[in-house]
Amino acid sequence: MPELPDVEGFRRYWSATALHQAIVSVEVRAPGLLEGVSEAAMNRRLVDRAFASAHRHGKWLFVEVTRDGYLALHFGMTGGLAYFKAPAEAHRHARMVLDFDTGYRLAYIAARKLGHLALADDIAAFCRKRGLGPDALRIGRDSFVEQLGRRRGRIKTALMGQDLVAGLGNVWVDEALFQSGIHPETPCHRLPRRTLERLYRVMRRVLRVGIREAIQGGGFPSGYLRGHRTEGEPCPRCGMPLRRLRINQRSTYYCPRCQGESGAK
Repeated sequence: MPELPDVEGFRRYWSATALHQAIVSVEVRAPGLLEGVSEAAMNRRLVDRAFASAHRHGKWLFVEVTRDGYLALHFGMTGGLAYFKAPAEAHRHARMVLDFDTGYRLAYIAARKLGHLALADDIAAFCRKRGLGPDALRIGRDSFVEQLGRRRGRIKTALMGQDLVAGLGNVWVDEALFQSGIHPETPCHRLPRRTLERLYRVMRRVLRVGIREAIQGGGFPSGYLRGHRTEGEPCPRCGMPLRRLRINQRSTYYCPRCQGESGAK
């Protein structure tokens, strides 16, 4: 699933390609992805306007429509974007295609049709309505530590919930916990403040590494869990076989030596 680093890549891609061009048509090929808006209303809101800027909040991309709110996009499990020149046909999994007066097109792609397309008048109100916490790269350290430290559930569950911080998913939560040396089943309230502060710093660092990889490529640093997410594969740090758990119906990978025991009772 596209997580915060991927969506930041989409934001920069949209900003580099599809701003300040008049929109001449909007074709929605998967109406089931529309959230609270019809295709006709989407056309009325976008046609003859342009996109002025692009913003990210967690896993959501918000593209400002000139003088009229935002187009909001969530990329589901397999989403992406493609900008290309007409008359080339859009990707076979294109679910919305925007045509510009420059002769270029932008396609929102979602192979499994699990994304969302919506309109928003205000980003903050849109996020509050969906129970989204602060963006994971914008939340302050003290707020993160205090809110997380009060929770009694498992640390991985709390970080993936989107209500504490928005943008983290299965892969980057595993990475942040691995780099912090925290077992994914550890109850939040059992972690001392200094450990939560380290987790905050590590979370921000690994997300920035993820953004760099999403935009530039080149692979991840040595010692990262990425590229080793297979049960029984040697830990990239200590060589001990990695283990797999199921937490919230998602596969969770961790090193029993580097991340110790959960402390759960």
